[in-house]
Amino acid sequence: MNKLTILLSLKDRSEETEKWYKNNYHKNFNYIIADGSMGNENQKIFSKISHQNLIYLRINKDMAYHDYYKKVYDASLMIKTPFVMQVDNDDVINFLGVNECLNKINQDKSISFISGHISGFNYKNRKYYLSDFKENNCNHILNNNNFNQIENYLKNYRIIWYSIYRTELFQKAWDDCVQFSCKHVINTEFMHGLSSLINGKFYFYNNTTYIRNTNQSNSIYRKTSLEEIKKSKNELFKIINYISEKYNLDKNKLFDFHNKRKIIYKRRNILSRIVLTLIRKKHLSMNQIIYVLNKLNFIS
Repeated sequence: MNKLTILLSLKDRSEETEKWYKNNYHKNFNYIIADGSMGNENQKIFSKISHQNLIYLRINKDMAYHDYYKKVYDASLMIKTPFVMQVDNDDVINFLGVNECLNKINQDKSISFISGHISGFNYKNRKYYLSDFKENNCNHILNNNNFNQIENYLKNYRIIWYSIYRTELFQKAWDDCVQFSCKHVINTEFMHGLSSLINGKFYFYNNTTYIRNTNQSNSIYRKTSLEEIKKSKNELFKIINYISEKYNLDKNKLFDFHNKRKIIYKRRNILSRIVLTLIRKKHLSMNQIIYVLNKLNFIS
């Protein structure tokens, strides 16, 4: 029996879906595709794909953000595996890194969700290039105390959205997303992260689990105007207020942590930077990019 479900939420961008399937399907994982697209192009793609470990759901159109939150939450309730990982259709998972994390979380019952580094690629003129290498180090978040995890997350934010979750925690986080229903969809990761950290123990593994498309012109963030981004920042305080009230946390301390936020990254040594600069100039297949990421994992 497979242990992990890959949950893919779709809203159009069908031009990315076929590449996603080619790069991300594996017989040892289960898949749930929750499609809230306005058009039917994604449905046409999956009508030609048949696997016992893949469920395609054509759900009502994502007319509003709440429809999206409800779609993902409802899809999460259909998961039969003990673990789940949410993904986007323009990105790639690293099977080796994911399996290493799966082995770790399966062996250590105290871990609720786990992530490795996030790397990145550019897709230009039908060619792949490595862009980011082992970014998004989340090691500073680790703490046996849930409140301290949130403090570390608020003071030095990282993406934990693409972690591998125990299914129950994942469902609980998405229930909070539905209940609050962010007016600015870009804040959903923040809400999901806070809910996850107060209800579960996070672990960071020194590998790469996820590879993002870093030059995607059709991403939510690039489609969001600067004015909208400014407005969305006010909602972050409402999210913190919601979490503090629901889970009986010290609201003033959480606001203080958030106000002291400062994103800090460790600078690589000169040799590592030279090696990575040379690699980034060469176009590679996606399999070659994954091979490079795994072989050079010793670089910090």
